[in-house]
Amino acid sequence: MSAAAAAPAWKQFPFFDVVPVKDAHDLGSTPEIFKNVPEISATASTLSGILVADIHGSIHLLGLDFVPKHSWVAHLHGRVTHMAESKGILISLGEEDKFRTPLLKIWDLDHYDKKTGSPILLRSTKLQVGTKPHPVSTMALSSSLSHLAIGFGDGSVQLYRHLDQSLFSGNNSLTALPKPKVVHEAPTEPVTGLGFREPRPSKENGEKSDAVLYLYIVTTNR
Repeated sequence: MSAAAAAPAWKQFPFFDVVPVKDAHDLGSTPEIFKNVPEISATASTLSGILVADIHGSIHLLGLDFVPKHSWVAHLHGRVTHMAESKGILISLGEEDKFRTPLLKIWDLDHYDKKTGSPILLRSTKLQVGTKPHPVSTMALSSSLSHLAIGFGDGSVQLYRHLDQSLFSGNNSLTALPKPKVVHEAPTEPVTGLGFREPRPSKENGEKSDAVLYLYIVTTNR
């Protein structure tokens, strides 16, 4: 008997029920926002709805019927590459034609500009490690908004501490952000994933609390 014939068959475990999304006005069709999937560059879930960003620099906040409730140009003449949200605050990373480096923008999803229809822009700054521009490869935001980690294609990771304090300090300057610290460098290993493990309170079963916030870094070789 050949090795191929003796190999065990793969098993599949259905953890989720798949339900096709339908257009609210045409149940036989896909919602308009999803009809051109190649143009979708990033998505994020929020308490207000699903956020969908595109390669034209726009972000759309969808309602329960998957119809945009709010749409705005977040990165002019560019594209949105990453998004993360917590407590009504949206972090968007993107590229714009007139800048050589990626841009970090922070939006208040609970308050909108009546004239433009876009969320209030709280912060906007360039992202750069060293003297050369590098693309952003991944991002992670802690649920408390206290820490923001950004990974780059050159293998470095920048960490913003006390981000929440900066946002709610009363300083309205768009560039008023904590100075990021480079916490990881690996020139031959692009960063492919970032994630926080939040502090854990003690449980009734006797499991001890853990007040430490951990940052996990995934690269191409680790």
